[in-house]
Amino acid sequence: MSIKEQVQDELRPNGVWQLSEAMEGILAKAIRRMPSGEVSTEERRYPTTHKGMRACLDSFFARHFFQAQEVILDHVSNDTFLSQMANGQLRILDIGSGSGASALGTIDILRSVADLSVTRKSIRIDCVFNDACELCLSYSRQLTKQYFEAISSKILRGRIITVEKSFPASQAQLGRIARLTGSFDLILMSYVLSPLFDNYKNQELAGAFHGLGQLVNPNGLIVLIQDQFHKEQIRKAADMLKTSVRRHKHKQQIYSKENSNDIQDYCFFSAVKKGGRA
Repeated sequence: MSIKEQVQDELRPNGVWQLSEAMEGILAKAIRRMPSGEVSTEERRYPTTHKGMRACLDSFFARHFFQAQEVILDHVSNDTFLSQMANGQLRILDIGSGSGASALGTIDILRSVADLSVTRKSIRIDCVFNDACELCLSYSRQLTKQYFEAISSKILRGRIITVEKSFPASQAQLGRIARLTGSFDLILMSYVLSPLFDNYKNQELAGAFHGLGQLVNPNGLIVLIQDQFHKEQIRKAADMLKTSVRRHKHKQQIYSKENSNDIQDYCFFSAVKKGGRA
């Protein structure tokens, strides 16, 4: 059985993505600690308050976590990426990180891959979270620390760096980090295309996406994920990156556990650019 198939058996039993016991506990604890209340759709998607973050975690965390896993697994279980992992260090950049769900889903996949691979070496993972909202960065950092504290694995927590500035205004600062710490193995952009296309001209975004190619290492990945309702936006972004779009459909367990018997199908799109300049 291949590593990919073994990871699927662990994290997607019977074809349904599920949170690990550790991650489920971290998410449930985070939700319980925050105040509840009605929030707008915009606040639920892009939280700026603790009530909004609770609504975001309850509605979207697991979905974005699993979608990152679905996309990433094909690319990190191959021989090329396993060789990168054998070097003992990986660097992740999550742009528009929100709660950190996409980065955490990716780290959880890397944990499973690392623990199933033949390498005996520990792997340090550095994370850079980039968001315009300080509250989101605080939760990204907090949940990531709690995740690493809860697991026993070959992967170890490295540096966690936060950049509080909207993309692409953050690009110069991200470039300085890449020069100081090393280029990134994975750059994630999950559910950020809608505000980007609303606020910037196509020419500006084309330059920004081109700049991402200077931040990722030659064997690394730039990963875009977007819901099925913004298909044209991800197609435009994929064209700017000179890559293609893929449609996904998966089954996942619904969280929180108040809905423990519910399984939902979700459709979404991804675009993955492999290494080098866009």
